[in-house]
Amino acid sequence: MRIKVSEQITGECPPNCGFPLQRVWQVIEKHDQVHEIHMDELVIRLLSRHSSYYGVDLVGLETKPQELAIFAFRIYPDLCEEAISDMAPLDLLRRFVDRFGLIVRVGNRENKFHLQQVIPIENPQSGTQLLSVANPENHTHIVQSFIKASRDGRSVEAAIAFCIDTTAYAAWRKMHE
Repeated sequence: MRIKVSEQITGECPPNCGFPLQRVWQVIEKHDQVHEIHMDELVIRLLSRHSSYYGVDLVGLETKPQELAIFAFRIYPDLCEEAISDMAPLDLLRRFVDRFGLIVRVGNRENKFHLQQVIPIENPQSGTQLLSVANPENHTHIVQSFIKASRDGRSVEAAIAFCIDTTAYAAWRKMHE
């Protein structure tokens, strides 16, 4: 099966936020590290490729039920105080979301990064919104979420959920070009 690439990678994005398709394939084919996230049949692989020149390219790849590259980010060494050169893909993503993430509400829990959690829903009702994003500055953003409601509607299972402020990320990328 051929891997497809999400429109979030190839589509419209603020200037200097785009990630070249060629680099997505390079990371998929020649990654340094992998971290897998599982939820039922769903498998998400975080792939990283380090470079001494620019930092790290990080690609998220949904491998089941289909093969789809769902996000791709270039991460520069000044992301955080710690050296990114030795960070595992999940740690890189956490730091990246910590810096550029917006608050995401899943069920009754607000955070920038939700990972493999079961989150209660207080007073479940038909039509309850499972996910929302706080974006007070009305910036452009992308949401990545793999969540599902329990059968009884009293909780939400989140494999992963986060939102990147692409306006802030694009400005940071532009500083490095």
